[in-house]
Amino acid sequence: MHRLGELATTQLQTATYEHAPENTCVSGDTQFKRMMYTLLPSQYQRQIFIDCCSNRHMWPRLRCLFGAPPYAFLHPGDDGILNATGICAARRNITFQDKQLVMSYSQFGEAQMLDSSGRQYRISEHDPSPLSGVSAACLLRPRSVYELVVRIPKTSQGTRRSAAGSACGRVAARVFPQRNTKIHLCETSLALRMRGGVNAVTASMRVLAVMPRSTCSATARVLCRSC
Repeated sequence: MHRLGELATTQLQTATYEHAPENTCVSGDTQFKRMMYTLLPSQYQRQIFIDCCSNRHMWPRLRCLFGAPPYAFLHPGDDGILNATGICAARRNITFQDKQLVMSYSQFGEAQMLDSSGRQYRISEHDPSPLSGVSAACLLRPRSVYELVVRIPKTSQGTRRSAAGSACGRVAARVFPQRNTKIHLCETSLALRMRGGVNAVTASMRVLAVMPRSTCSATARVLCRSC
């Protein structure tokens, strides 16, 4: 976390040196955001955000570093930290009214696993494993139920309805996995490198429940059992 805090300061210095306009990304901003959402659990994401907010010179950089609000890593009581409109004119809330158990599409980070249809998965940080939210290696631990987060491409509801029930790879990737279906997961090369592993984790899971973040959301909680 300390290293990413230093990196945020470096990004501010880069933007100042380049005289970057407000909310205009500079080289390194996208990498910072990807690393933060991929490597850190939400409590550390929240702390880095709060630390950045304490420096008013950082305010014009917040959207580039963290994306647009509301932020799933903030608590419902954090709405007084900063005005969301100052970060993005179209947004009114910096937090969600209820604590979010699933991050948004843009706050998903990098996938830890892919299924055979190309859907992206992460281990939910609410999973009881000590490696939750960090490593796919927790799937190697024998346990009955796992909690994952899945992300699918952003598509219209009509497209998802027409794709529902399809077993074709590209089409199936547009919809969430269905309850009682079997999914085969394989660790991504990036996740393997990040944990310093040699062999990618693979696992077969039976989907027990799928809980989308919202009606039109492209992310969802998935409860599944190894099989």
